[in-house]
Amino acid sequence: MTPPLHLLLLLLLLFSAPRPSTAQLPTATHLHFFLHEIFSVGDPGATAVSAAGGNDPSAFGFVGVYDDVLREGPEVDSAPIGRAQGFNAEVSSLAGHVEFLTIFSLVFTSGELNGSSLAVAGRSVVEGAATSERSIVGGTGIFQSAKGYVVSRPLTAPATRLLLEFDAYILHH
Repeated sequence: MTPPLHLLLLLLLLFSAPRPSTAQLPTATHLHFFLHEIFSVGDPGATAVSAAGGNDPSAFGFVGVYDDVLREGPEVDSAPIGRAQGFNAEVSSLAGHVEFLTIFSLVFTSGELNGSSLAVAGRSVVEGAATSERSIVGGTGIFQSAKGYVVSRPLTAPATRLLLEFDAYILHH
């Protein structure tokens, strides 16, 4: 007995459909590094400055621009691996809440990541031991078509220096 034509066509479609190759599957990468920021008015070594809203980063409406150093470790003399370049705006009008909208690029300048970058956007809480999670919305170099998220934790936050620990979880092609 001959199988029905529609069954033969279905089998033909199933066996001729393209199969995903390993080249199409995303690569998962985890990065761990530290952001070192110097916020100081008039300091030629500053890596962050006020663009609007005065010099108090905790004031609603404050806008800051930064070009911070990314390092392998928390020590000031640990090896630099790149820069965090972007801006933030203080968006909480509630007293005692310091919450920023941040948009920045993680630009890598050494090792196998040299020339690659990640675009990051989202909300950041910079008070106490709070962690902030932000979206990775794109990338360049080995991080083309990147998506994922970063988690940052403040380790120190005195008036003029900020040290953040970062973990980045990235899917890319």
